[in-house]
Amino acid sequence: MLRVSGWYPDPTGRFEYRYHNDRVWTADVASGGRRFVDQLPASRGPTTPGRTGGQDGNGLAVAGMVCGIVAVVTAWVPFIAVLGLITATVGLALSIPGLARSRQTGSRRGFAIAGIVTSVCGLVAGVLGIVLTVALVRAIERFDDPGPYDARLIDCTRGDGAELIARGELENRGDDAQTYSVLVRLAPDALDRVLVEDVPPGATVEFEAREVSRFDAPDDSSCRIVAVDGPPPFGLDPDFFE
Repeated sequence: MLRVSGWYPDPTGRFEYRYHNDRVWTADVASGGRRFVDQLPASRGPTTPGRTGGQDGNGLAVAGMVCGIVAVVTAWVPFIAVLGLITATVGLALSIPGLARSRQTGSRRGFAIAGIVTSVCGLVAGVLGIVLTVALVRAIERFDDPGPYDARLIDCTRGDGAELIARGELENRGDDAQTYSVLVRLAPDALDRVLVEDVPPGATVEFEAREVSRFDAPDDSSCRIVAVDGPPPFGLDPDFFE
């Protein structure tokens, strides 16, 4: 087959064009309208002009797709959303030139398109992740800081059987209605957390904690309020945040 000498898309992907001399690819290359001499050997792929060296020479497309997939998986997760956004941005920055290179080399166009799609989805997921992060941080802050209050136990007695019962009062001394999570120790082996909901500002409400204990009776040293927190974030177990 007759091979015509001339400039063709660089099969190695390192430059825009490479000169073919009817027999092999040469070291004469060009990019951006400027000619160079390639210091690395040319591709050992097919010598026919117009054909590239298979799937070689477009690592940008592969790297962009990998970054995009990682971003989609991680960007929506609270607290690591920023890393996901960065990964998605990098994936987009790699995939776009990877798509341009695929037009020159015919190599890994599908990888480049997948990288663009997944990176854009990663950016959207990153925005969702930031929103979830802010919401979770605010919920944890409300749990850690319920505002000014006054809480005390009125009595701590044994009910029927082995059940211990503690009754107390909680006053909301803040300016807004508040929900409280009160952790009460009734005996060395008995803890109970009580949710006191929607206490108006300035109001005092009663609460009651119950738990089963193997001890015969509570005493003053064991029956006490351990902690008063705000509402559990998203209804999760408050002990997770202790």
